[in-house]
Parts: sequence; structure tokens; C-alpha cells
Amino acid sequence: MRPRLVAALATAVAVSGLGSACGVVPGTDAAPTPTEPLGPAAVYRNVGTEGLDALLTGAVRIDDGCLYVDGPEESGRYLPYFPVTDTAWEDDALVWNGERYVDGDPISLGGGEIGPGGLTDAVAPAGCDDSPAWLVAP
Repeated sequence: MRPRLVAALATAVAVSGLGSACGVVPGTDAAPTPTEPLGPAAVYRNVGTEGLDALLTGAVRIDDGCLYVDGPEESGRYLPYFPVTDTAWEDDALVWNGERYVDGDPISLGGGEIGPGGLTDAVAPAGCDDSPAWLVAP
């Protein structure tokens, strides 16, 4: 499976259904630029996440080689982009912030919704539906 690179300008967007505005603000982080996803997990180079203070809660879902979060019915399914420096894929499990998550596990992710083309220096597995996507705050 070939990863697809997502390259566009970071934009400020309203978080649908959460009533909170979130934006991506460039920072000084020297994190590496990812060149491939971590298993089914989409990742991005952390360039600053000031203002990303919304919360997505739901269940981890691995579907057709892509890791999604199925939120409550009113918010739907998101493709989360995790910071590459805080994320790993080990033994069929997502490891994020020191916790392990497998298909079906509950998860809560701080961050904010991003629209199509809302990221730079990010990569997701080929064929993943990133509309909508969630930028996970480190």
C-alpha cells in the first residue's frame, strides 16, 4: 500500500458539532517530516497546535487498512492525524501518549477538525477517507 502525501496550507476551521473554533499555528518544533504512515495510522509533523482544544471521543476502528475514530452519531467518523513523534504502531496496536489502542477500544483525542487540504507534512495510508479529518494535539 503506497501512502499519499497530504500537502496544503494549514487553515483555521470551525469544529463541527463541538461549537469550538480551532486553528493550526506554525511553531518551532523540529519534528521529522513523516514519509509513510505508521501502519493504518495517519501522522503529521508537529508544527504547532495552539488553539486545538476540542475533544473527540469515540471508538478506534480499523477499516480497510485505515485507522478511524467513530465518534457519537452526531459527529460521525474521523480520520485522525497523530503527531509523528508521539505515535507508534506495535503488534497491531496504536501506541499514543503511552497507551495502547486496538480496534474497538474507546479513545479521547484533544485537537480539532480539519477540512480537506488542511495539513502540511502529513501522510495517511492510501485509500483512507479524510473527510472529515481530526488533527490530534500532542
